[in-house]
Amino acid sequence: DFALRLRDKRTNDQTEYEAICKGLELLLDASTEAVEVFGDSKVVINHLTEEYNCASDLLYPYFVKCLNLMTKFCFITLYWVPRE
Repeated sequence: DFALRLRDKRTNDQTEYEAICKGLELLLDASTEAVEVFGDSKVVINHLTEEYNCASDLLYPYFVKCLNLMTKFCFITLYWVPRE
């Protein structure tokens, strides 16, 4: 577990992307090879699994950063977990 304080206002999806990116960075620093990502934003998880096209100018930079980080792992699985 980790905590991340964001200083600027962000949308829920931006926040989800930030959390995923930071988590992936921490796991890379720990030399982790296999990762399971659980997220409650269906949009973000479906962007990263490429089931949805990321057409948002606001989210695209986060999407690209996460994809680049994801390529550094041998194995990665993403799961959407509904908020309820």
